[in-house]
Amino acid sequence: METRQITEVKMFYLVMNPMTSRVEDRQICCISYEKQRIVNWYKYHECERYVEEANGHSWAKSFRKGCVLEWFNPIDSFDRLNHYGQGICEEWVRQEQVEHLKIEYLFV
Repeated sequence: METRQITEVKMFYLVMNPMTSRVEDRQICCISYEKQRIVNWYKYHECERYVEEANGHSWAKSFRKGCVLEWFNPIDSFDRLNHYGQGICEEWVRQEQVEHLKIEYLFV
């Protein structure tokens, strides 16, 4: 009998809706080993809601101008995904995939 051991790492993903896209669209904004690091990073970029005019449209923004999250809609909750799958999700990934994920997505 042959056996092997696989090591997996728990990863957290911040999945948000781009403002310029359809409401059901999703994009991974950042990843982390710890959920609280994502929450802190998200809150750091939050600001008081403001309206900006661009291309003949009014955009209600919730994140600081020029930051990574400026053109995203805020998530509903840090504790659950909404019905479009937006929010903070977690997933176990094989350890050898982690470095690839850290290159592909912003790691916080």
